Amino acid sequence: KTHKRKTFINYNKALWKDYTTWIDNTLRSHTPSDNIHHETKFITDTIIQADKKFIPRGNINKRNKPIPPHILAQINNRNNLRSTNPNHPQIAELNRDINKNIADHKQQLWRQHVNEHWDHKHNRHTYWNTIKSLNNKLPTSTDPNRSIKFNNNILTTNKEIANSFNKHFTNPTNSTSDRNKRRTLRQVHNLNTTPITLTTNQVLTAIRNSKSSKALGPDKIAPIHIKHLSYHSVSIITKLYNRIINSNIIPTNWKIAKIIPILKPNKDPNTHTSYSPIALLSPLAKILESPIH
Repeated sequence: KTHKRKTFINYNKALWKDYTTWIDNTLRSHTPSDNIHHETKFITDTIIQADKKFIPRGNINKRNKPIPPHILAQINNRNNLRSTNPNHPQIAELNRDINKNIADHKQQLWRQHVNEHWDHKHNRHTYWNTIKSLNNKLPTSTDPNRSIKFNNNILTTNKEIANSFNKHFTNPTNSTSDRNKRRTLRQVHNLNTTPITLTTNQVLTAIRNSKSSKALGPDKIAPIHIKHLSYHSVSIITKLYNRIINSNIIPTNWKIAKIIPILKPNKDPNTHTSYSPIALLSPLAKILESPIH
């Protein structure tokens, strides 16, 4: 089984001036589309292309020591047994043995680490990371072998868990329609309204007041990307906002959210009700949602 390597994006070494200029020139040479969905996709794709051109990225080197073969064999045995019969009584015993062997292995690695030649004079990176680990300040990752219980069903694969969380966090509503509702909607749509007009300066203020987050939304854009757009690029986005507001047409990719389950404090990590959802939307949509004065 092959595992996809984790990657990183180095925003500190991004060529922001080139990024801004390239997007500006691309949008200047573009003829706007009458279709809001197509126009939104073009702006999104332009930002993503600029990201790939001018923001460096790479693979994260895996520094973790490999698990010894005898512990891997125990884990595979446990996983196979759990997939065929999740309620098998031997699973609990295997978990205890695996945890004990892993603890012993970590203790051995720690002894080797302490005996190595490093201190604050020779290797400050190792020195401070060691101190942070002793104070429990290093980021921790989720156990990849964790099983989660959904309505008395124990799920083990990432796909099953993701699909079940999606159903759990989604609250679908049954949309019913009748003749009276349709008549009312037609009357509302035919009402005379005063067009709402946003200015470029108002949108710039909303962008400036937003957070410089690096979290990617479902459209692969982060708020930090929006922060580095030129005045002209923001003016084009402002025109798109005005069209969206006055036509009541929401771009399709703005209706999609990336849901991240966050474990509640002091809750059982093996139960689905112990997680709260965080929804990441498109940063372009978030700017339009923010107060614009």
